[in-house]
Amino acid sequence: MAKLYGEVGRFIIVGLLTVGLDFACYLLLMAASVPVVPAKIASFLLGGLFSYSANRWFTFRVSHGRHQLLKSYAVFTVTLCVNSVINYGVLLLIGRDPIAIVAAFVMATGVSAALNFIGLRYWALAASDRSIMRS
Repeated sequence: MAKLYGEVGRFIIVGLLTVGLDFACYLLLMAASVPVVPAKIASFLLGGLFSYSANRWFTFRVSHGRHQLLKSYAVFTVTLCVNSVINYGVLLLIGRDPIAIVAAFVMATGVSAALNFIGLRYWALAASDRSIMRS
């Protein structure tokens, strides 16, 4: 159980950094008049690249495996779709003022973060499918 708590703590740290990167990119693209869905997809993908590397190395402390990258991108693809739909749906419901944009981003990010943790820990970077890096 202590291992799980450690992984959750490290996942939160990586997640906060990922969200910061994602949100900064999203705001920059929105300020450049990129439409909502492409802006959200681009920012999420950038965050996903960082997240995969940091979670593999820091959170779950695993060596690179043959299928881990492909499985991780499968997880990110599913959560990208969920994230984009939630973000877009919330903006449709509550408008596009600055508070609404933040609220939609936070809601979409919360759901996709939970799904990412489950998908990475129990499938893409599952203990039975990885070699543990020595600290």
